[in-house]
Amino acid sequence: MRFLWFISLCFIGVGLGGIGSARADQTDPALDPLFQELRDGSAIDYADTVREIITIWSRSVSPTSDLLYERALVAIDINDLDLAEALLAHVTGLTPHFAQGWALSGRVQRLKGNGLRARKDFAKALALEPRQFLVRLELAQMAMQAGDRESAYNMLQQALEWNPYLDEARAEAARLRRLLSGDAI
Repeated sequence: MRFLWFISLCFIGVGLGGIGSARADQTDPALDPLFQELRDGSAIDYADTVREIITIWSRSVSPTSDLLYERALVAIDINDLDLAEALLAHVTGLTPHFAQGWALSGRVQRLKGNGLRARKDFAKALALEPRQFLVRLELAQMAMQAGDRESAYNMLQQALEWNPYLDEARAEAARLRRLLSGDAI
């Protein structure tokens, strides 16, 4: 799918805002109004709102986990997936309630071709942060690769519920809806 670049950009391209930043994660109350802005269309600049959401998601309550998470991002960027996996094992061990740690771990597992482990990590991320539209895009991609159009469509719809500005995901969902309608005939 064409929106794969967006997933990679969001997981890897958004900085943490500095290790000295205020502690936050998916429980940060600042997320609620940001998601409201996305959903009701009142965001002045939706890209800035999405970046702010991802930045908040990317900070845990632990400075140590933040440092390890940041190093895992660098390891992914240089394609050292084994190192990223090891670093993220520490992140999820130190801060098991840090949804973005599980999300990035799932991403690494997916890149390594370990779909079952990726799904487990993504499930943990979604259990902690149901609004995690990036994880839902990853799961949609995995479903498409497995030939499961219906699951892919459902995941795209759930991602769009939280971030309606995902134009490529919307186009892919429309394409899948047409295909699924044709399958039913």
